[in-house]
Amino acid sequence: MMEATRDHGDESKRKTGSSDTGELEEASMRKDQSQGADSGGGGGAQQEDLPSPSVPLNGAESREAKANEQQATCSEQKAIEISAGAKIAEAGELEKSSHSDADLEGVNKPSPDDPQSEQHESKQSAGLSKNALKKLRKRAQLQEQKSLRKQREKRIRQEFHDMRRIEREELLQSMTEEERETYRAGKRARSLELRAKEKESIQTTRKMIAESKQRVCIDMEWHSQLTEKELNSLYKQLNYTYSAIRKAVAGGRKGLKLIFTGVDAALKQDMERKLNGSDSWPVVWSEATLLDQFKCEKDSLVYLTHESSRVLKQLSEDEVYIVGGIVDRNRIRGGTASKAKEVGLQTARLELSEESLRFTSGTTVLTVNHVVEILLEAANGAAWRDAVMKVLPARKGVIDTSKKK
Repeated sequence: MMEATRDHGDESKRKTGSSDTGELEEASMRKDQSQGADSGGGGGAQQEDLPSPSVPLNGAESREAKANEQQATCSEQKAIEISAGAKIAEAGELEKSSHSDADLEGVNKPSPDDPQSEQHESKQSAGLSKNALKKLRKRAQLQEQKSLRKQREKRIRQEFHDMRRIEREELLQSMTEEERETYRAGKRARSLELRAKEKESIQTTRKMIAESKQRVCIDMEWHSQLTEKELNSLYKQLNYTYSAIRKAVAGGRKGLKLIFTGVDAALKQDMERKLNGSDSWPVVWSEATLLDQFKCEKDSLVYLTHESSRVLKQLSEDEVYIVGGIVDRNRIRGGTASKAKEVGLQTARLELSEESLRFTSGTTVLTVNHVVEILLEAANGAAWRDAVMKVLPARKGVIDTSKKK
């Protein structure tokens, strides 16, 4: 009986101890909750995660809850670390791939100093036809010849100027001070006299060009369809045109009266900026269209076009010959013929007869300055065949077949 009472007492003590431990832990948790609520900030969030104080927890349940909470926190932190690691790895892969693409691009792109670049160019030209390769080689050969010719002419001019300078210095050294002054004064007088004669000659030439009977009109209405590069080429051709007429008149030959139609203010300003001195040319600058400029003599207009069936046999001072201001005729193919037909103008083409002339390495479609220069030679009495042979450059490969018969 005493043993039973002892056992019962021990069991009661164990239960009481267990209960006291649970109450102590619960009181400790309540104290932590109250401190967290008083501190504010992070304490509020911590209070939401804890179980409600109305539910009593024993020691085992409290330990299990803490273990679950720590495990959840560790799992969440691990998940965040895994996600961040994945993003960092992805960014690294993207950077690596971009570097590799750039490296590959640098490797695949041929350097201009690399000897393999010539092989690369040869592979590109391998797809061209034999005729295209022949034209390519001939163009390169002509460019090289032109460059060598310019270098030779520059060297000759430099040697001539050096020789004249040495002779002048030796002459001045052999003179007295008075003789030097007399020599320099005479040289200044001669220089002023030459400038005066040159100015008078220029004015006379411009007057004769403006009073020329044979009229040639350059249709500049095509400028809106040309690129900037084509416009610059057209400006150069017009410069060659006027230079040829000026030289002919200065040499005592007949000239041509140039008329530019369709030249608006912007085009005129651009041309004056790129062609120094063009504002003083003795030509007619007209903003009017072709028909408005010659509205009283429409029947006298003859549009020169390669597609015309009529061959121009001889020039007439009663007619105005129109030359289209076009550079790339392959892109604007048949444009001049279509325009002439649309506005009701008669057309003609130059006499480039295949019976007497043969173009071995070029087309019969000519530039603006070549057409006007051929008209200039014809206006001075030259036969068409002779005019073409004189004006066209060697790259056209024009052969006079009439001399072989």
